[in-house]
Amino acid sequence: SGLLKKIIYPQYFIEPHILELPDQPILRMIELKKRYYLYNNMNESPFGENDVSVIYANQFHYFLGTVRGAVFQYDVSGCDFKELKIPYNSIVNNSITGILQVNDLLVISSFSGIYMYNLNTDEMTEPLDKTLETSIITMCNSGNIVYLGSTDGSLYKWDLHNMVFTKIFHLDKRSISAVNLLNGRLLAGTNRGELFEIRENSGIYSPVNPVNEMTEGSKITFIKFFDKKFWIGASGSGLLLFDRDLSSGEIVNDKSWFLSSSQSKNFIYFGTHGDGILIYDRIGSTWLEWGIRNGLSSLYIPSLYCKDDNLYISTPDEGIVIINEQIHEQKL
Repeated sequence: SGLLKKIIYPQYFIEPHILELPDQPILRMIELKKRYYLYNNMNESPFGENDVSVIYANQFHYFLGTVRGAVFQYDVSGCDFKELKIPYNSIVNNSITGILQVNDLLVISSFSGIYMYNLNTDEMTEPLDKTLETSIITMCNSGNIVYLGSTDGSLYKWDLHNMVFTKIFHLDKRSISAVNLLNGRLLAGTNRGELFEIRENSGIYSPVNPVNEMTEGSKITFIKFFDKKFWIGASGSGLLLFDRDLSSGEIVNDKSWFLSSSQSKNFIYFGTHGDGILIYDRIGSTWLEWGIRNGLSSLYIPSLYCKDDNLYISTPDEGIVIINEQIHEQKL
């Protein structure tokens, strides 16, 4: 019984283990490659040599944004792979930074602005407000409201229902690298390791000092609320875990550069720069590591996404692999 359900370039095959893997690291890696990976010529791949920077999935499709400004849609049933065409004044060579869904609308952020893709009509459009052409690094939504963080240090509020667009927050000489509305609090992280709480009606903001003391000088890459606690990733300071009041916390890992995260029923996944995937077992409160020794083809995981017990992983230069969570039960 294969643990891999669906694959996009290259093809991966997980087969029942007949022989134990060697203990010697180099021989182990060679055997893992032979046993699990079938490489394809990336020139024949729909991605080309185009790393996937963003992954998002709904009930019917998953959507892949790339570092060169392309967006692909893949049918969950395993067919109908297509590129979503960006308007002519395009985002070619401008990385896709986020994808989320509001009703029947797909919102796509990039370094050249925002795009909207109607899932019913298959039309890609731009907002009428040209202010949105600024470079957007991060976004989140609450219902019809989308919050957008930009490279120029601005945080925008976009009411998709009324198509009203407002700047609610600005910091000089910084980028808003992470934003989220969590536990009733609007939080924005910067590329300088600062975390702020914003009152969106007044624009008044205040630093979250207990966090800032631990992340000084590091880029905050994500702010998540899992298991009634805040998980904050930083490139340089590691992974922080704070209580729901953001008054006290700790650095739970100071060795890795954290880039991405997602959760399932039993696990929280963290993609890193150089250390593969770190996994927190929510049931057993234990940590697992998944790297090359355990069958992962890359230690650089810029994006991952969990949906319906499947983990979608971006493996640079090799496309996307989708792994069923039963992989955790397999002993390598």
